[in-house]
Amino acid sequence: MESTIKTHLLQATAVAGATAAVMILSVISMLHGQHAIFPYFLLIPILFVVWFWPKYGVIYSVLLGWLYITIVYFFFSGDLGDLAGSTAWFFILISIGIVLSSYAYGQKREERKYKAIYENSQAGLFTCTPDLMLITGSNPQLGILLGYDTTDLTGNDFQLILPDAPSRESFFSALKDSGHVRNREVQFLTRRKGLLWVLLSAALVDETTVICSVIDLSDRKKTEETLLTFNETLEEGIKKRTSELNAALDKEVTLLREIHHRVKNNLQLIASLLNLQVRRTEDEKIRIALKESQNRLRAMAIVHQKLNESESFTQVDLPECIRFMVLRIYQTFNTDTRKIRLTIDAKDVMIEIDTAITINLIINELVTNSLKYAFPANQDGKIEILVSRENGKIILIIGDNGVGMPPVPDWKQPTTLGLMIVTMLVQQMHGTIDKPDGGGTVFKIILEERPAVTIHSVSGLE
Repeated sequence: MESTIKTHLLQATAVAGATAAVMILSVISMLHGQHAIFPYFLLIPILFVVWFWPKYGVIYSVLLGWLYITIVYFFFSGDLGDLAGSTAWFFILISIGIVLSSYAYGQKREERKYKAIYENSQAGLFTCTPDLMLITGSNPQLGILLGYDTTDLTGNDFQLILPDAPSRESFFSALKDSGHVRNREVQFLTRRKGLLWVLLSAALVDETTVICSVIDLSDRKKTEETLLTFNETLEEGIKKRTSELNAALDKEVTLLREIHHRVKNNLQLIASLLNLQVRRTEDEKIRIALKESQNRLRAMAIVHQKLNESESFTQVDLPECIRFMVLRIYQTFNTDTRKIRLTIDAKDVMIEIDTAITINLIINELVTNSLKYAFPANQDGKIEILVSRENGKIILIIGDNGVGMPPVPDWKQPTTLGLMIVTMLVQQMHGTIDKPDGGGTVFKIILEERPAVTIHSVSGLE
């Protein structure tokens, strides 16, 4: 407050002194008959007033103009040229006062605006020399951030607050290259010798000044550290939980493999018991019936075997199951594959276990019928199996080029066990079965594909 009063007193003294000096000079000039030179000196106090108090510049110019005219009239010699000249100078002074006041007032207003921004900014602001060696000024917020008074930083070396030489040199190099630097993360040294993470930006204002802004990053850094710690803890938790889930899954995989293995073994055991019965039976019809029952059991066992060998426990490779099963049927009937050729076309058909068992049983029955009845007297021929998937349906075409079926009133009402099993399985799968006309015996079967079964953990983990 005292410094402001002293400044105003000095300014008022300068204006009063300049005004008095100009008036005295004007009177002396008038006394010596000089009217042309001294009006120029009137511009000096006007400049002072405009510089110190822009909004009073016009008023002062008017008063000074009237004072000048008064002096001219007082020393009027009767020359109308002097009177006209003084009147012109009156308006010139007023015009100059208006122009200079407007310009200076605008400058002062901009200066006050930027000063208010500078002083009240929530970011720390400071100015320094272009070589980043000397701090020439700072706002209060910077002092609050670093623990200094505003006057403590002004005049100090820049390395006082940015002691890290590589950071300082990198910042100076970037500023020198482009004239500005944005959002550079650096560590400032506080008054208590603690390091503070800040976001530093700078711009070259002119050849003598660089203005820098400083934003406190301590809260953000703490948040980042907290998030980093949380992420590390979360990752550890995920790794641990994943390990537990993998262990549980491995246990369940082992259990499922064991289940499928045991089912396969049990089915094979039953087939072996039937084989013992075959050896003890002399009736050929009974022997054939027992062998067919063995093949049905093996058709189901093959699916469990292939499922146990696969990486998935929900789907099996249908073509592989079919090939494996049909070859076993050929072995059962001691069929020569060179005489009765086998063609299987079933590419990339993966299906779930229940559907695979049903299809294997259907194919088992139809291929068995073909081997039993289609090629009498060891006749040559061929059996074809086509499997495809279309719009969520499984399409089976199974046929031979043998003697064909004997004429019956309605083949869809079969009397043989094999066809009865096929018809029943097709109905259970909500499918259709047709027998196209032509040579041999051909069946076209369309089955609804069942959705794959989702494996759930017995321990409650999915």
